Amino acid sequence: MSPSLDCQPNPFSTRFIRPGALPFSFESMAPDDIAGKSSADADDPNLASARVSAIVDRLDRIKFGLIVGPHGTGKSTLLQTLCGDLACRYPSIEKIQLHAPEGRRYHHRLRHGYENGCRVRRLLTTVPVGSLLIIDGIEQLLPWDRWWLRRFASRNGLRLLATSHTSLVGFSTLYVTAASRPLVECLSQCLLCEVDDQVASAVRGKLDRTEIHHDTDIRSLWFDLYDVVEAYGGGRRVALAIRSEPPQAIRTPAMRSETRQAIRNQA
Repeated sequence: MSPSLDCQPNPFSTRFIRPGALPFSFESMAPDDIAGKSSADADDPNLASARVSAIVDRLDRIKFGLIVGPHGTGKSTLLQTLCGDLACRYPSIEKIQLHAPEGRRYHHRLRHGYENGCRVRRLLTTVPVGSLLIIDGIEQLLPWDRWWLRRFASRNGLRLLATSHTSLVGFSTLYVTAASRPLVECLSQCLLCEVDDQVASAVRGKLDRTEIHHDTDIRSLWFDLYDVVEAYGGGRRVALAIRSEPPQAIRTPAMRSETRQAIRNQA
């Protein structure tokens, strides 16, 4: 028998969907090492381990590697997946995460890019020779800083592994992440494994009505599904009657925005 709906945590809370909380699925295509493989093999542990090793080996050869993909498609999760093999390969690993600016005007982006460049330079003063530097969101650096970073890394024997929304000059693409319906359904099934059947049915109904493309932001989709679960009372004990059809337009846009901000701040 399923546990009480009111006692169940929301499966789409940040602690369950943050990078590394879900296993990375090697369903999207990599440039070299997975050609000819079907998506049915994506969750094969041996194949996944081989792909991780192939990515790390290629990084050794090319020095400056890039994981490319749209926002929310698993780039940071893939970094977490690679960490074990990378730790065995490199004696010292430094990681920095760069975020997009809050403002969208040109001077906001310029100032933010300059500040990110200063952060990277300060970090490099402490990085030993021969280390691996991981930059999550390298596109947030200005082009000049990316050029300087490659030059500094070459002179000091550093390897660079970075994530970006697009390919970048001077970096070789190691893997391309993308969203797909089979991938989303597989991950959502993992999250819903201990959820009340009525809630799981409502979530699947929402997924069936959602168009999913290669550039779909899966993280934002999880926030939408968080609202679906909340509408049924999961996680916050909202006093709503269970209906045969999922409730429609229960939350206003302002309430949805507040909810998303709250779960982003949860650990």
